[in-house]
Order: sequence, then structure tokens, then C-alpha cells
Amino acid sequence: MPFPQAYPTAYVIDPNSCLRLKLKKDVCGLCAKACDRNAINFNMQERILEEKVGAILIAIGGEIFDASRVKEYGFGRFKNVITGIQFEVMTNVSGPTKGEILCPGNSKKPKTIVFIQCVGFRNERYNEFCCRIGCMESIKHAILAKEKLGDVEIYICGIDIRAFGKGYEEFYKRAREEGIRFIAGIPSEIREDEDGSLIIDVYDAILDKVLRIKADLVVLPTGYVGGENHRRIAEVLKVSRSPDGFILERHPKLDPCSTTTPGIFVAGCAQGPKDIPDTVAQAGEAVAQILGLLTGEEMELEPFIARVDDRICSGCGLCSYVCPYGAIEIEAVNGRKVAKIMEGLCAGCGVCMSECPTGAISIPNIGPQHIFLQVESGLAGEIVG
Repeated sequence: MPFPQAYPTAYVIDPNSCLRLKLKKDVCGLCAKACDRNAINFNMQERILEEKVGAILIAIGGEIFDASRVKEYGFGRFKNVITGIQFEVMTNVSGPTKGEILCPGNSKKPKTIVFIQCVGFRNERYNEFCCRIGCMESIKHAILAKEKLGDVEIYICGIDIRAFGKGYEEFYKRAREEGIRFIAGIPSEIREDEDGSLIIDVYDAILDKVLRIKADLVVLPTGYVGGENHRRIAEVLKVSRSPDGFILERHPKLDPCSTTTPGIFVAGCAQGPKDIPDTVAQAGEAVAQILGLLTGEEMELEPFIARVDDRICSGCGLCSYVCPYGAIEIEAVNGRKVAKIMEGLCAGCGVCMSECPTGAISIPNIGPQHIFLQVESGLAGEIVG
């Protein structure tokens, strides 16, 4: 089962381990005999399915920030510096340590644990936005470590604590009451001592002094970023991405589930960093919009749709070649070739109008002067709506 926590669960056969698939012979087959559901098919092959759909929901999630990029914290160099996901796996009873919290470097229970917030986020070096999950993830893990280890010192170092969800502030208060120490500052660097412990220097803005902590285990919560998967899906579906790498919504407040391409929607961490409740809420809204779209008798489109003047169109096909949405076809009309706009796909971007050598394509309320203004504003570094 490649994804143990996915729902619904799905099992696959490893072709490199299965004797029947590896040897390509009719041998073994014990799993098929044991399965009373007849769910095992050794002859199944990969295949490509083509489906015509009325809407697409982008819900590819986010990519985990690579903590090794933050060199000063030593992830990948120091064995006792781990990520929040690794800590989560460690505390799982089905994990490699059977739920015991141990230092990877010496397999001993830690006496001092330090959680460092905003690793790779809220700074100009990596990502300026907030990861949205680091604060509560660290508090959850800190409380869990207290429950499992008992007599352990736990520090959470960060710029601040963003406990904005329902019940989150109470959860934060509970952590303080249980003796978890919060330091208003980000450590400058982590150094490894001769005994394998980790030396951390951090300036506490509240106490107005530099603290030195000797930790057995350091945990770096890593949030979601927009990466290669977002770039590829954006190119395939012809949707835009925001500067942070995530899929760009039509409007961040009024229409956060729609993209700039009609019929394509987005939800969850594909649109930006979110926790579970926000992801579920946005997914429900996106599904409701899709159902409204598919069950309606008419589809509302933007008024900015390209028009073709058949009288002067030469049928050269340049517009069809450059259209990023595949909304233009060349067809025969009265014995000559002309361009045809498929209104359901046209996004009114104006690329075809700019490319047309005969000036046969126009967009209502948008002229060449508007395109030039957008280009000039873009070159000047301004954001064009």
C-alpha cells in the first residue's frame, strides 16, 4: 500500500517482488487463492483512458519544502535534526520505532527537544508567505512528546504563534500550561557538540537576551510550497500560477475555487497552504460550483470572447497555432477557410488578436491599445488585473 493514510485505501502488487510477475511464469499465486474477493488480477496492464468531462478540479496538494536548503540548521548533516513529518512517523505506533520517540543518532530518548518554526517561510530567502500549519503542528507534537516522555524539556522557537483556527488558541494555552516553553525568536545556527547533542543560540525578544540551549533532538516543521507538479498541471490545463508557485484563483475572496479558465476549479493546497478544515471547506465549495455548472441549462461566460470577421479572415491558421486554450479551429465556409472561435474555451486573452496579420480578430471592449498598456505595465513591474 504506497499511501497508508490515503482514503480509500488501495493495494498494488510490486512487480519486482512478485514471483509470478518477476519470472513471468504461472507460479505461486498464493495471494490470489487467499483473496475471497477475487480482487487480484496478474494480467492487468497500464492503460491510458480518454474521457470527455464538463469540469476539472485541481486538487494535487502541495509539495513539501526541502529543509536541507536551510543550511544553518543542518538537516541532512546532523542525525538528530529531523522534520515534522519524520517526527509524526516516529510517534505512529505502526512506524519504525513503534511509537517511541528516539534520537536517530543514538536511539536514546531525548531529554530536551527544540522545535524551530518558519523553516523556509516568512522570509525573503525562500518563501515570504506563511506555511499555515507549522505552529499548530509543533504544538501538537510538543504535547504528544510530553505525554509520551514525561520528564522532558521542550522549546518552541518562532517569530510568533498563529493559532487562528477554531479551538487552536485553547490548544496553544494548554501547551503553555503543560510547561512547554515558547521563545520569541529564530535560532541563528545549529552546531553539533562532541557528544552528539545540538547547540542552539537564539535571541529571545521578550527577555531581551541570547539563550543557549543544548538539545538532544531538533524538529523542523516543513510546510507546503508550489513546485514542479503545479507548473506541469498549469501548462497542461492552461491555467495561471501565482508568484508563490500555486495555482492562481479567479479572486482570493469572492471566488477562491475558480481559475481564470472556465470549467477548471481548484481546491486545497493546490491553491495555497491550508490546514485540514480549510481544505475540506474549499473542496466542498468547489464541488458545489461544479454541480451547479453541470446541472445548469446554460453556462455563463465572460463577455470578453474573441470574434472573427469572416470577410477579411485569410484562414492562415496563425491564431489557432498561438491560442493557449485551443479555442480556435480552421473550417471551410463557402469554399474558403476561416477561423472559428469556440466560445466555451475562449478566455479573451487577446493573443490571437495580436497575432492576426489581417486584423480579422477582435475582442469586444478590448483593443490593441489595451494590450499595449498591459505589456508596458508588465515591463514596468506593475501588476495588471
